[in-house]
Amino acid sequence: MKRTSTKQIAALMALLFIEGGVVLAHQIVAPKILAPLFGNSVLVWTAVLVCTLAGLACGYMLGDHLAREEKIHTWLATTVIISALLLSLAPLLTSLAAGIFDSLPLKLGVIAGAGCVVTPLMVLLGTCAPLGVEFLCKNGYQPARATGMAFGVSTLGGVTAALVVGLWSMPLFGIRIICWIGATLLILAAIIFWSCAGKPLSDQR
Repeated sequence: MKRTSTKQIAALMALLFIEGGVVLAHQIVAPKILAPLFGNSVLVWTAVLVCTLAGLACGYMLGDHLAREEKIHTWLATTVIISALLLSLAPLLTSLAAGIFDSLPLKLGVIAGAGCVVTPLMVLLGTCAPLGVEFLCKNGYQPARATGMAFGVSTLGGVTAALVVGLWSMPLFGIRIICWIGATLLILAAIIFWSCAGKPLSDQR
């Protein structure tokens, strides 16, 4: 069983930190994206939370499936890059589908809107932690330690992003720029991780 290098671990932890940050940041941003159509009510926040948790649950199961495949680092980088593209388009979705949402009953429209803006992104991001755990386990880490590292770092990323986005960057930059920044960070982290994890261990020492 091979061992990961320090660079591989650092790249994976950075990726999981940013992924967790985007998950929490998007929960703050998504109601603002939906607000022009549905207002900023409890109904909107409830729909966002439900769609977030449903997406993450599906993502965890999808991650379990992908973890059984070869080249886990490639799957992890690919899902993160696709999620970055979805994140960059999120502010445009409600305006593009406004007519469809308006034609639905209010509660159904809110759920449909939140489902479009939130769920696909969360499904993809939800694969990251299971894939990260499997990557660590296949490289010599015990399951409990790998799980604690992956989910712990991801959660710390969420805490950091919630503070930064909620208390500082939202009023300063606005929704679109925050989404673009998050997408850029995801792509950079995915490329760096894929580059590090795809190299032989001897090339990284």
